[in-house]
Amino acid sequence: MLDEVAKIRPLTNRFQTYLKEALHLDAKVSNWPGEKALPLYLRQFYAFCQTRLLGTDTLLLIPKEDVAPTPATMVKHLRGVSEKWPHDLVVVTGAVSSLTRKRMIEQKISFVVPGNQIYLPKLGMDLREHFRRLQMAKPAFSPSTQVLVLDALYHPRRDPDTPTQSAKRLGYTVMTMTRVFDELEQAGLGEHSVMGKERRLVFPQNLRELWEAALPFLKKPVNKFRYTASKLTPGTRYKAGLTALAEYSNLAPPETEVIAVDAEGYRAILKLAVMEANPPCPGSKCIELWSYPPERFGKHGIADPLSVFLSLRHEDDERVQMALAELLRGMKW
Repeated sequence: MLDEVAKIRPLTNRFQTYLKEALHLDAKVSNWPGEKALPLYLRQFYAFCQTRLLGTDTLLLIPKEDVAPTPATMVKHLRGVSEKWPHDLVVVTGAVSSLTRKRMIEQKISFVVPGNQIYLPKLGMDLREHFRRLQMAKPAFSPSTQVLVLDALYHPRRDPDTPTQSAKRLGYTVMTMTRVFDELEQAGLGEHSVMGKERRLVFPQNLRELWEAALPFLKKPVNKFRYTASKLTPGTRYKAGLTALAEYSNLAPPETEVIAVDAEGYRAILKLAVMEANPPCPGSKCIELWSYPPERFGKHGIADPLSVFLSLRHEDDERVQMALAELLRGMKW
């Protein structure tokens, strides 16, 4: 419990300062003893604190995990908490994308992003149009840049990387990797320098920090998906989606197996299988076309966990979000 309090204290301190500056409110934050009465799944997602705003008792929900619930899931969580807390509920988070902000407002979810945004319908609005530097509204990385970041996370190296070295290692052209270095530099990711005529890049050694800094720029690797009931010949196919997530967590596997392939693998399947937009029958398979080969980082016929996370992180299903949180907890940063 003390560890959780220490983790959220910097955020609650910023919350107090921000409300004082923006709305001239003194919001003293304290622990909420009623947390123990909540279901376990809610305590896994949030830390809870209580305060008073304009004479109204208010409970603050602070997401714990990297897997932040979607607004639709958050509404369900708020309903669950309201059974034990009959007063106002406010979500407090360190960052929020413009899309998530829009959806939270549509769902009438009160929230505060200290130093950036407030949406408190009962108290008024202070929706600021400047966002944190790293947010989902930023342009997403190209697939080749995403591959280099994932490579740095799975195969960290201490020596500086160069476009020539990374091109050879990852199978891209030097020109492509030069553009990748441009994207990373514009995003402020990594330490960039030049020695002679060669650009050099060093990523931070703390892999958890690298993941968190890169996450707002990373996107779903799935370009499209189709279903098939045709029998597939053996080949390079990796479990993906919910099928892979079931391998990384306690989630039950889906009825329809999900398989990831790259463009070459997809073309090979098209020659042999009938593809449909919807599941044709029980036992059919879902074929995902990925923007990079799933075997690049996958092992034992299963797509890599971080790519699986990226492919499913916007799912509204509460069970999926809990499984994704479990997946990240299993990462050895």
